[in-house]
Amino acid sequence: MLPLIGAIIDHTDKRMQIGQVTAFSMGVVTLAQACVSHDTWFLVTCLQVVSICAYTFHNLAQLAYLPELTANLEQKEGVEAADKERNVINSQGTFWMFATEVVTIIVVYGVGTVVGAGNVDTAAIGQAMIGVFILFVYWLIWSAKSDALGWRHRFLARGKLKDVPEGQSLVTTGFRQIASTLCGLKAKYPYVFLLLIGVMGLVTAVAPFLLHGATDKAQQLARELMPIFAVMWGVGFGVYYPCIQATYTMIIPAGSEAELMGLYYFCTKVLSWAPPLLFVVFNNWTGEQKAGLWVLAAFFLLGIIPYCMLDLEKARGMVAHTLQSRAKSPRSSAGLAEEGSVDKTTNSQETAQVENRLTSNSLNSATSLALQEGL
Repeated sequence: MLPLIGAIIDHTDKRMQIGQVTAFSMGVVTLAQACVSHDTWFLVTCLQVVSICAYTFHNLAQLAYLPELTANLEQKEGVEAADKERNVINSQGTFWMFATEVVTIIVVYGVGTVVGAGNVDTAAIGQAMIGVFILFVYWLIWSAKSDALGWRHRFLARGKLKDVPEGQSLVTTGFRQIASTLCGLKAKYPYVFLLLIGVMGLVTAVAPFLLHGATDKAQQLARELMPIFAVMWGVGFGVYYPCIQATYTMIIPAGSEAELMGLYYFCTKVLSWAPPLLFVVFNNWTGEQKAGLWVLAAFFLLGIIPYCMLDLEKARGMVAHTLQSRAKSPRSSAGLAEEGSVDKTTNSQETAQVENRLTSNSLNSATSLALQEGL
């Protein structure tokens, strides 16, 4: 559904409205889940389904802005300046996403401990706190009324990137577009295809846990070394996520941002079920955890192969002719919004002019998204 919804978004001028509605929905549902108790658990579970759907579609609307953040910087100051800024944006987003998950756990646990709340009451307190927080954050980054506070880092409207062909509806056009993309991606943009294959392969990194042996001595050694490997694992993921996301935004063609970011997001999730399943199968088959972990490590190794085949220069050359239609964000080389500036562009389909004051601070709405996903 993600690539399909993305294709539909690309054919409308409702990207910002979709982001606003899904953000508001997440905030309201999160507050409603604060009523969790032994009597309301089923209702709260149903609301979680709504929350997950809203989260997913909101993330898609948000990620569609990501390739546009450095479009005019590349035009004005060159590829090197744009690449540096792109890396900073993705690194900051990843940092705040994981940092707020940790802070949320600490704050909610601390408050629950201070007031002497049990597990259920602590969960209710956490949902209430997070609901209020994400409503405020989303109001800042999606509402025009936040301008009254002097806030200049919010998402703005986008014109449609493509027209719906005559005789087709928005839904049928979305299906046709995603079918065309999936069938033609390998031929037209092979490096985008390779990167997505790598993303699907690298669903987990479990090499640190290979030290779990069958003997007591090996298990003791694993426990002693685990903090070291945990740090290495964290650093690895901290580098991997912003780098791979920044690389992807470099090599995708303009005009299909929401669709292709939806495809990327889909690829990060599509095989998430496989590692736990294979771990259980091989663990039960052999009776040893080590066998299951070796199988999981294979996902990491298989993901590396497509990445080794990437050629960024060729990949960027393949999409260069499309970039003139990408909406631009007025940004300085320092990565700060040029206050009061307006950058108006007309895409290749002569859609409406748009302005954008979006900075990396807006992308850090991943902060509140991480809170929602973490619970």
